[in-house]
Amino acid sequence: MPQDPNKLYSVHKTTIWFAVASVVLTVSLVMTIGQDYGREWKRWQKKFIEFERHKVENDLKKAEQGVDPKQLEALRAQLKEAQAKFDQNKAQYEKLLTEKSAMEIQLTKSSSRYQDFKQFYDSYKFFLEENRAKKEQRKTKEYEEKITKLEPKLNEAQLHQEADEKKMDDLDVQIQGFKAEEKRILKEVNKVLRDRKQLEIRLKKLEPSVGQEILNAPMLDFVAPSLQVQQVVLENLHDDFYFAKAQKVDRCTTCHLAIDRKGFEEAPQPFKTHPNLDLFLSASSPHPLEKIGCTVCHGGSGQSLSFVQAAHTPKNEEQAKEWKKKYHWHELEKWEAKMLPLQHAQASCAKCHQGTMEVPEAPQLNEGRRLARQYGCFGCHAVKGLSSAQQDGGSASLLGGENTWKAGPSLLNVQSKVDREWIVRWLQNPKAFRPSTTMPQIFHLENTNSPEDRLKSNVAIEGIATYLLKHSDSVPLPNAPKEGNPEIGKQLVKDLGCLGCHNVDEAKVNDHGPELIYMGSKVSREWLLSWLKDPKHYSSDTRMPNLRLSDEEAADITSYLLQSRNQKFDQTELPHMEEKDLDALAFDYMARKMRHAEAKEHLAEMNLEQKFEFVGREVILQQGCFGCHAIHGFEDAKPVGTELTKEGQKEVDKLYFGFVDIERTRQAWFFQKLKNPRIFDRGKIVGYHEKLRMPQFSFSDEQANALVTFLLSLREEDIPLELKDQVDLKEKEIEAGRFLVAKFNCQGCHTVDKVEGRIQSLFEDKGNAPPILDGEGAKVQEVWLYHFLQKPTPIRPWLKIRMPTFGFNESDTNTIVKYFHNLSAQKLSFAPTESRATSETINTGRELFVKLKCIQCHQPGEAKALGASFLAPDLTLARERLKPIWMEEWLKDPQVLQPGTMMPTFFPEGQTPFPNVLGGDTLKQIQAIRDYLLLLTPDEIIKTKNAEKPKEGAVR
Repeated sequence: MPQDPNKLYSVHKTTIWFAVASVVLTVSLVMTIGQDYGREWKRWQKKFIEFERHKVENDLKKAEQGVDPKQLEALRAQLKEAQAKFDQNKAQYEKLLTEKSAMEIQLTKSSSRYQDFKQFYDSYKFFLEENRAKKEQRKTKEYEEKITKLEPKLNEAQLHQEADEKKMDDLDVQIQGFKAEEKRILKEVNKVLRDRKQLEIRLKKLEPSVGQEILNAPMLDFVAPSLQVQQVVLENLHDDFYFAKAQKVDRCTTCHLAIDRKGFEEAPQPFKTHPNLDLFLSASSPHPLEKIGCTVCHGGSGQSLSFVQAAHTPKNEEQAKEWKKKYHWHELEKWEAKMLPLQHAQASCAKCHQGTMEVPEAPQLNEGRRLARQYGCFGCHAVKGLSSAQQDGGSASLLGGENTWKAGPSLLNVQSKVDREWIVRWLQNPKAFRPSTTMPQIFHLENTNSPEDRLKSNVAIEGIATYLLKHSDSVPLPNAPKEGNPEIGKQLVKDLGCLGCHNVDEAKVNDHGPELIYMGSKVSREWLLSWLKDPKHYSSDTRMPNLRLSDEEAADITSYLLQSRNQKFDQTELPHMEEKDLDALAFDYMARKMRHAEAKEHLAEMNLEQKFEFVGREVILQQGCFGCHAIHGFEDAKPVGTELTKEGQKEVDKLYFGFVDIERTRQAWFFQKLKNPRIFDRGKIVGYHEKLRMPQFSFSDEQANALVTFLLSLREEDIPLELKDQVDLKEKEIEAGRFLVAKFNCQGCHTVDKVEGRIQSLFEDKGNAPPILDGEGAKVQEVWLYHFLQKPTPIRPWLKIRMPTFGFNESDTNTIVKYFHNLSAQKLSFAPTESRATSETINTGRELFVKLKCIQCHQPGEAKALGASFLAPDLTLARERLKPIWMEEWLKDPQVLQPGTMMPTFFPEGQTPFPNVLGGDTLKQIQAIRDYLLLLTPDEIIKTKNAEKPKEGAVR
């Protein structure tokens, strides 16, 4: 049909395009509805409802099986009997109800009458007070008369009201009595069937229904759907969307529907209960869901509602393959804050828990921190708040800072300790000498193992040896006396406490210090004897304490330790090198700092020793040996490693993966770097000086994973102050003490801060073990503890293990004193203890001391007749050592203060065995013993020990 010339468009074509658009819109609508209906999170919620329904059905079956049918039948019979009895008395019950209705009317009348009189009385009273204040005599008298007339009526009305209330209460009691038995039995029946009924109610709600399906349908799900997005809006927390911050919203519970509900511990993911609800997510936990959410700890994209878009991270390759198959998972490229693998989730704890040596309930993170200190990571890598190198010039933290110790021994006097040959063999491969050493291998690794590189490495090793020996001081060593007895020395090593820091033979409980093997291949008799007698004679900064050994003890231990030799190491052939190899390496170092012509000229002026010395200095500077060791000439040298302060949030693209086929994730790169630091040079063409230089520590997988967790924790995020764990002044003092406890390895011997001393497991008789120091701050006086730490003296004479002299400075001593007293919630005081004892209490205390036979265990000298577990400290020290309040609490019940102690409980449950002493008053008897002990002298102990009657005035 031809187009009408009077129309601007074709009706036919318009109709066709309208039909096409309608079809497209209809198809789009259907696709939109279908996509909305099939959303991933809705599928998970449907699966959870089905899973929960089956779970409730199973629980209902168990509940039904748990009901005793005989008990239920008996209760129902009793209920039927009670109802029949009630029916017999129903007429009387209804009569009482009628009487109650009439009584309610009567009570309403009496209450109204009383309220009317009360209203008038209050009104008259108000006007009376007002007129008195205005001194209106006439009106005052008028209201006084009105009140006088009204008071009898008011009192009478009140009596009528109270009488009616009493009648009403009596009727209620009678009425309730008819139903009391029936209610009691119903209560018993409901108690038996309570769980079953609750489960039946839950099951009914979970049963599928057409109505609920309609409400969950697309375009109708705005009314009251059972399938809906669950989210937690976190105040003051934000997500960073590439320079734009948005409030943090976590929708993880949309799929993880039972994460904060008990009872789903065995459910499959994502329906599993969180493994530690006491610590996380529950309302009563320190980390409630509505305040902390999920992604603060786990990472990921909290706003997303699909498995892939939520940025889940698999824990290993196997899980990644499983996820790809089940969920079509792939790594989310454009979201940096990916979810942490579960094995590294503790890394997030450091966001809020800062300024403490350890994070509560985060063992893997704490182990990573400990390994970083032990292996000297902070010597090469600056970490703000953890290492000694503060990039911002800020103050040192409690976890390290200015007080961070170097991981390796001082080399300032190394020429007095070892010879050149030992240094050269040692640097070839430290583990060839001592497999347990924490010293890493620097040379002859994967990227420097070619013949050419090995030659250069051998020259570098010789250079280091030359530099160290030339630039170290000589320490005068005494002539060694006659050889000691190695068998006695072996026993002394076990007895005196060496095992508190060192592993020896089969006793491997401490790795704080080096394992005591192959000493005969390393040091001379003179050096070892001098070291054992006074470690600070060789190294003033050493953490090795002084055990105050006699000459004979030191000689015996020296002879024992020197017996151990590493024959294979001793026979290792020293590498051969030629001067041309030395010249080549020296020239390479010079050419990096000066023109080639100047380098050749400078090299020509050097003799052989100067060349080795130059190369040694350059290699030490390049490798950063001074990070772990004190070396002359490198006092002000800067760390050689990358700063790690923000390593946990470093962009993955900035990590060099090279040609190594591993996952492109931070944790995979960290793990590989720790396991094989030089692997990323594989396939690269680089010169000797440009190659990767991080040494090989030979970490186990477990150690590497702990360090990965630590590295992932190194982040700087904007966490509100109220969410962070605030450390007050006392807690700071405790953390400063914990730092020193770790530095000097107090927990190697002692149980401190609820951590069992590692050496404790070696003692069958715990009476021979080092004392437990939990509660020490409440126990001992501050002045005594200060002086004891400065100069230890025997307290338990029978102990063979010896408290060493650490040589604490005044600051460290005060820090440790504050640590113990703050741990015990004590108020620090250096005031002397004052005794207010009378002669009567002292004499009574003496009498009780004898009767309780305290002297049998508390003997000043050794008591060989008793086992060590039955021996106790010298009580003549009590006056200067113990706090009076602690003595009282200890005597009341020793097991409360130290569970498992052999000290008897003389006053069980506050009852005294001496009813005729001080009127049988337990507290007064305890105080009398305390007063006697606070004035106890060695002479008094001797008299008591000899069963002699103490003379008047013997106690002073």
